[in-house]
Amino acid sequence: ILTSVADELNADLVPIFASMSDPTDPKGLASKHASGKYAEFIAFGFLLKLINAQKLTIAFLDDFGQSSSAVQAAFMQLLGAHVDGNGQKLSEHVVFVAATNDRTHKAGVTGLLDPVKSRFDSIIHLDIDADDWIRDYALPNKLPMEVIGFTKFREELFYSYKPSNDM
Repeated sequence: ILTSVADELNADLVPIFASMSDPTDPKGLASKHASGKYAEFIAFGFLLKLINAQKLTIAFLDDFGQSSSAVQAAFMQLLGAHVDGNGQKLSEHVVFVAATNDRTHKAGVTGLLDPVKSRFDSIIHLDIDADDWIRDYALPNKLPMEVIGFTKFREELFYSYKPSNDM
């Protein structure tokens, strides 16, 4: 969905895999200042892209609910004040979007911290619907008619995932 939105808006998309992040990632890499008297944070990776963005840039926090509370808390400064560990502002062109599974999906989601949720303008629950998928994705992207026909014929198979703790 976000790839399509970014394409439509001619925006850059910066995926951030929060579930694999470390609490220091949103601050930058700690480094000794040249004076040797203190340390500072050096922006790298996705953080550097968000600081230097020259056009609309969607920072996508994927699997955010699977990240630890420490990682979520570390992102609060970026989400709220749009500044990194040194107080350097992110580009004014950056917007944040996050995605997560629901806890009931048994995907390792522990939830989102309330102060993190409060830093987003909206929380949207997406439902799966075969007719919407056909109309909004399959037909415009010219997927094979056999796939579309089968989806309509056996709609109950379109989304039949049943979470389980079994192997």
